[in-house]
Amino acid sequence: MKNERKKNRRIYIRVTEDEYKMIKDKVSEGMTISAFILYAVAHFDDKYYKKRIDVMTESGAAFKAWTAQLGKFANNINAIANYCNRCELLGIDDVEPVKETGKYVREMESLFAEIRSFHTRFLGFISRYKRR
Repeated sequence: MKNERKKNRRIYIRVTEDEYKMIKDKVSEGMTISAFILYAVAHFDDKYYKKRIDVMTESGAAFKAWTAQLGKFANNINAIANYCNRCELLGIDDVEPVKETGKYVREMESLFAEIRSFHTRFLGFISRYKRR
């Protein structure tokens, strides 16, 4: 039993002078750097950090998709506006582009609802783990 507790493994890490100073500043008086690192590892909340990475990955993918969708909506609405302007210059009265614009506005409202829902879930995650 005594041999099981014997510390016979070494871990070597290299740190910059600033990193070493930061570690030394955080180590309590009377505590060794080894004891500090072991304490930090024992109290490290890996579930939180894994969840945090998952949320960051999910939000990054979501924002990329939303940006692409919003870009498409903007391009389509801009094309419709250009068409309407040409019709006005030529004296043509065409209501179809207005109907088409309404379709894109409804799709954008749906996208914004999705973004609001995600934002609410994201803020919930942040508030749960903010106290850490």
